[in-house]
Amino acid sequence: MLGLALNVIGTATFYAVIAGYLAGAFPTRIRYTAISIAYQFCGALAGGLTPIIGTVLAERFQGHWWPIAVFGTALAGVSFLCVTAIGGYRARQRGFLDG
Repeated sequence: MLGLALNVIGTATFYAVIAGYLAGAFPTRIRYTAISIAYQFCGALAGGLTPIIGTVLAERFQGHWWPIAVFGTALAGVSFLCVTAIGGYRARQRGFLDG
């Protein structure tokens, strides 16, 4: 029960800030379309492949939890890199960084 509650809190925290964060990543003219395409494409790709890959890992490494943990960590790492890249892009767009 505690794990589920923590998951809901983390998910709610993510969704509370993601719309405003992504809004600054795209020009006004294409903002809604760009955010929608990115969200839907990533949702379909990650949402469709993650359970399949998890099932394959669980079947191949029966009794071991670490392959799924490594896979989850890799997904988190990719997410971190993407958020960092968007942050740098937003800063350059607003003239905070030279480059």
